Amino acid sequence: MPSLHTVVFPTLPPDTLVSYEQAVVVFDITNNGRTAAHRVRCGFRLGKPLEGPALVMGKNDNFRADYIGPKQTFRHDVRVSVLGYGSATARYSCICDEVGESEGVIEFEVRKSTDQQ
Repeated sequence: MPSLHTVVFPTLPPDTLVSYEQAVVVFDITNNGRTAAHRVRCGFRLGKPLEGPALVMGKNDNFRADYIGPKQTFRHDVRVSVLGYGSATARYSCICDEVGESEGVIEFEVRKSTDQQ
């Protein structure tokens, strides 16, 4: 099951011309079950005030893992442009051989990079 790990604002080169701040939303994908999960695939759709993919950091791929052991956690990054600050949502859909499809929403706050400390 996915959960929010953090929102990171990487330092961009000073000559980068973008209208919006760029960020990486980092999710933890954890197998909370007692048995292994096989062929795990998770996709994320982020809502306003975020827009993906980030203009200067490349495309976003869905999460994929052939095997996730019980209680094992993987990290997955989603690069975005920050159009505004405040409440944000990420809708996810995960599929694995054992459970089938599960969907949900993760709610979190996006603060200005200068407020992250």
